[in-house]
Amino acid sequence: MIEQVWQDLPHIQASFLWPVERGTGIETVREQLSTPTVAFPEQVHGTRLHVVQPNDPIEIAGADGLVTTADRIALAAVGADCQVLLVVDPFTRIVGVAHAGWRGILAGIGQQLVETLVSKGADRSRLRLHIGPSVGPCHYVVDQPDTAPRFAQFQERFGPEAAFERDGERIVDLRVAQRQTLLASGIHETQLTIDERCTVCASEHFPSHRREGKSRHENLVGCIMIAL
Repeated sequence: MIEQVWQDLPHIQASFLWPVERGTGIETVREQLSTPTVAFPEQVHGTRLHVVQPNDPIEIAGADGLVTTADRIALAAVGADCQVLLVVDPFTRIVGVAHAGWRGILAGIGQQLVETLVSKGADRSRLRLHIGPSVGPCHYVVDQPDTAPRFAQFQERFGPEAAFERDGERIVDLRVAQRQTLLASGIHETQLTIDERCTVCASEHFPSHRREGKSRHENLVGCIMIAL
């Protein structure tokens, strides 16, 4: 399955691909975007952003987000419940991608992505952002004992809509939290679109680590590239 984003921007190729067999993401993105040059962040649940150059390696160690001003470099990130965030300034032709779980959102990965694009010449008021399918609050239970302090921080920062208890379980809403982060970064509501589909609920559609556990062998990949 391929779902395109921003079809009104012919010089930008942005899409979500699934199911993508684990270990085949590089070749899948190359084939779908018709480019030999692909970059993925390592995805360590942090906030490090890397500005990709044509001769960089395919996997960017220690990074959770990528930005480039170069044409024909496909930036991609993997999700299987976590968010994949795509961003573009269509006028200055700067694009970015980020992987964001609840740790990355709490640490500010969304804001870091916006600020990195702006530092490279993007106009904050012209940015367009899209959050792909991710686990919804219907299924995002954080019940491990060591997550209690981080849950309290999440609730304090984003409020009871983003972190709350239901039937004795701690629940997190990634979409509410990421939306707050991006709006606080100077992004207007009209610049942001959010896919509300839950990767756990939509078993006929999306790979999900929470639903499938260690048996999962497929991913969802979000990718973006300056095409022309």
